[in-house]
Amino acid sequence: MTDKTDSSRNPSRRAVLGAGAGLLSAAAGGMATPARAELGELSLPAKAPEQPPPGYNILFVLVDQEHFFEKWPFPVPGREYLKKYGTAFLNHQNASQVCSSARSVVYTGQHIQHTGVFDNMEAPWQANMSTTVGTIGDRLRQLGYHAAYQGKWHLSANIDAAKKPVDASLLTNRKIIESYGFADFLGVGDLIDGALGGYSFDNFSTESAVTWLRTKARELKAQGQPWFMAVNLVNPHDVMYVNSDAPGEVVQGKHAAYPIDRPPDNEIYVAEWDVPLPATRHQLLNTPDRPRAHYEYQATQ
Repeated sequence: MTDKTDSSRNPSRRAVLGAGAGLLSAAAGGMATPARAELGELSLPAKAPEQPPPGYNILFVLVDQEHFFEKWPFPVPGREYLKKYGTAFLNHQNASQVCSSARSVVYTGQHIQHTGVFDNMEAPWQANMSTTVGTIGDRLRQLGYHAAYQGKWHLSANIDAAKKPVDASLLTNRKIIESYGFADFLGVGDLIDGALGGYSFDNFSTESAVTWLRTKARELKAQGQPWFMAVNLVNPHDVMYVNSDAPGEVVQGKHAAYPIDRPPDNEIYVAEWDVPLPATRHQLLNTPDRPRAHYEYQATQ
């Protein structure tokens, strides 16, 4: 049986950019202040050009654990702006829902049997994704792009060495990300992926990206070199680590697999929206139509 893993390692510039119009979340030209989107307003993506203009820059924004809405039940002006003037995934299907596996598919375009990432990096049996697996960064570099990366990684455990931000080696982390085809990483590693990680670190990732756009991107423009910037935000992933126990009860927090925390006293986190919950919200966990894993996980708590 012929191994076709590397059959698309050297695509043409035209092929990648043509696919990029439907693959990447936002094509960045000028940046403007988004207008406020009304509740439930549906923004349609801009039509991709038949032929990308020279120096077609790409800003790719990835968020973590977000439910898909055709129409958002509350205002999200920033993302609606990106959706209107960029490209959004409206029919993306993911068969590898654990974080590291899913991210390996996103950033390589290959299935997990080729990326070698079958579980999250925290699992003792899961090895780092090999640097021989071609990434978006590798492919775009072949086409003359400067590929950069900011925010959450979760594709190699070697970037998760520090337990506190002050102990993180920025240079070591940058070299790790560089080995996967992405330059200019500025971050403390994947310790940002935990309780209140998005609340605590997403602003840092965003500001790092904005600073890059105001500095490095301008240098590249002057040199006539196109760029790709991946901005990886944690939220709404904070919901995974929320302590939802009612006052005086200890259910979720009794044997939590990961550290959990109460939502912070912040206007975004304390806001309430009148959004109907799905019918399965109060469904018993051991009914035949539910995955057995739901019940087994709850039974361990």
